[in-house]
Formats: sequence, structure tokens, C-alpha cells
Amino acid sequence: MPTDVVIALDFAVVGRLTGACYRPPGRHAFDGLGYVLACLTAPPLAVRRRLPVPTVPASAAAYAARLGCGYQPSVSVWTPVVGRQVAVRLAHDTTSVAPTRRPARTWDTPATGCSPPYACG
Repeated sequence: MPTDVVIALDFAVVGRLTGACYRPPGRHAFDGLGYVLACLTAPPLAVRRRLPVPTVPASAAAYAARLGCGYQPSVSVWTPVVGRQVAVRLAHDTTSVAPTRRPARTWDTPATGCSPPYACG
């Protein structure tokens, strides 16, 4: 089973468990709709490497629907975050460019008092 599918299933199971075990005051009890909404945040993670950009709004929309229906926040808040991290990482892998100028050498400044080939300290 691919890793992304396992991660999505883990989020779905943990989201359901925390929803059933934890109910802050003023929130709805977890019922059938609550379970469905908790599970809907996770499936986008199963395709996060193939479709990184749609993963974030899909899982965020499911999480927003869950909160909008009055259910408690839980571990499901992390599904858009995980999707975003993958999208950012994949974007950097495909759009990286060479630096346009040489970075400054901060280790041979008067403030540090050291310069190569001598050891600092």
C-alpha cells in the first residue's frame, strides 16, 4: 500500500477517534455526519504527490465544513497543513533556480574575529 494512502487512512481513523472521545462544551456530539466530515479531510492526502495543489483546498474545505457544522476541531486540522508542505516541497523541486549572486561570507567579519583558514573561538 503506498505511503500516501496509509497516511490518509491514519488521519481518517485518528480524526474519527478524537471526534468520538473528545467533545468540548458548545460543540455538537459526533454523529454520522461528524464521522463523514472527519473522514473527508483525509482522502486528498492519498493523491498529494500527484495533485499537490488541489490537495490543500480540498482538505481545507472539508475541514471548514466540519467546523461550520458545529463539530469540534481535532487532528483533521493537520491534513491541509501536510498537503501544503508537500505542495511547497514539490514546487521548490521543480522551480528552483541558480543563485544570481554569490552569498556573503559572514564568517570573516570583524564581529566574529575569525577568518579562514583559522579556527574561530
